[in-house]
Amino acid sequence: MFEEVKRYIKDNEMLRLDDKIVVGVSGGADSTALLEVLYLLREEYRLSLYVVHINHGIRAEAAEDARFVEKLCKDRDILFYLFKENIPQLAKTLHLSEEEAGRKYRYQCFGEVMREVGSCKLAVAHHMDDQAETVLFHMVRGTDLSGMSGMLPVSPMAPFTDNVMKDAYIIRPFLKVRRSQITGWLSQKGMSWKEDVTNGDDNYARNRIRNKVINELNEVNEGASLHIAEFAALCAEYDDYIGRQAEAFIKRYAVTESLSDDEKEDSLRSIKIRRKPLLEEDKVISYRAIYEMLIRVCGAKKDITREHINAIYDLIKKQSGKELSLPYGTKAEISYDHLILKKACEEQVKNNTEYTISVDELNVGEEYQIIISPDKKLVYSLLRYDDDSVNNDNAIKTSMENFQKNYTKYFDCDTIKDTLHIRYPRQEDYFIYDIDGHRKSLSKLMKDMRIPKNERMCQPVLASGDEILWVIGKRRCEDHRLKESTRRVLKVEYMLLFSRGQNT
Repeated sequence: MFEEVKRYIKDNEMLRLDDKIVVGVSGGADSTALLEVLYLLREEYRLSLYVVHINHGIRAEAAEDARFVEKLCKDRDILFYLFKENIPQLAKTLHLSEEEAGRKYRYQCFGEVMREVGSCKLAVAHHMDDQAETVLFHMVRGTDLSGMSGMLPVSPMAPFTDNVMKDAYIIRPFLKVRRSQITGWLSQKGMSWKEDVTNGDDNYARNRIRNKVINELNEVNEGASLHIAEFAALCAEYDDYIGRQAEAFIKRYAVTESLSDDEKEDSLRSIKIRRKPLLEEDKVISYRAIYEMLIRVCGAKKDITREHINAIYDLIKKQSGKELSLPYGTKAEISYDHLILKKACEEQVKNNTEYTISVDELNVGEEYQIIISPDKKLVYSLLRYDDDSVNNDNAIKTSMENFQKNYTKYFDCDTIKDTLHIRYPRQEDYFIYDIDGHRKSLSKLMKDMRIPKNERMCQPVLASGDEILWVIGKRRCEDHRLKESTRRVLKVEYMLLFSRGQNT
């Protein structure tokens, strides 16, 4: 198996000399084998390896799994990063499934370590059976040719994390091997691994596909997983061809407006294209062109579905002045002979949309909420820190540990002197980024956080005057921390009004 994987890595140019690789290791057979393969290739490629392990707060054995992975790293002199989060609680907060909440959190952690160590590659242990599972999962949920392509050996990191990381990639060295090959190789080497008991829990959609559907298909033909994976590879080739044709179509007919003079900026303020070519071109190309233009204006692929593309195509046939709201503060509108895709949230910013929280007027224990966008809201409340039920609340006690990794924030209300505002960034805004009180401008902070330029002015913040307490949903300041003298606590939660399905 090792030689087959090594050849697959070379054929797909996954590794280069002196690469820094962040590796997701759960302790299961697949990720344990991945770590061992990369460790064996470390000298040949002069690799620097960094392992990330996530404790999802679901299984009693999670701490033991973490110790297992930590020992693997210690024995191989590899840096080990441990993250902990209560994923069931996070899922409730974000109104997501535990699967999706866990996935979202994992990639946030991976991105954090990658930025810290200067890595542009994340290695994950998806194998051929995972590929078959993914293709079937996409098919039954509804997808297009791109979704049927499954997972690629090398793919951009950007669609998997909120903070888009340009020039960062996910590599999947095991896509050409079966899980049985992986476990067999580990056994031959005398290596152990940890079994995740939740893999047998058919309450999870992917587990039902893995444990029931895939097994039944393999009974029909033992090569089922292989053939599904080969079909995915063929779909990827077709999808690539259609993508290139759509790109040529966009270059021929579209007019774009950039967000800045930075030629490296991928996101756009708007795209304008004549309606007639879109209606006369083959639908396959037109639909793909609309999709590509939309994700460039949105600055992300996640949450862009076939439903949005269908709606835009239908809009093209309507009279001038018609418009459509889309994800990421984007909208489509018809202006005479043209379709225009543009950032709608800029209009919100121009209208100076702002909400206030008068801290002194809050009643202890009463919840308040603010709808800050069509699909997101803030829920806030005032708590008394000297109340035993609050003081013993583990969520508050661990809030400092989860300082940048959850969607519920706590602030010392006694140190907040001004009325708080939920608003958009201003030029004079600043952010206190460490416990010594050092500050930087908000614009510099968002650049450091890799927030795309097209999203920065549309990013809601919680502010006290010019001080930014929280870049909402992303990072809070180091000021107004809870301490023993705290008596009043402001609890703020960032929540979705509803969840949207997506391919993963």
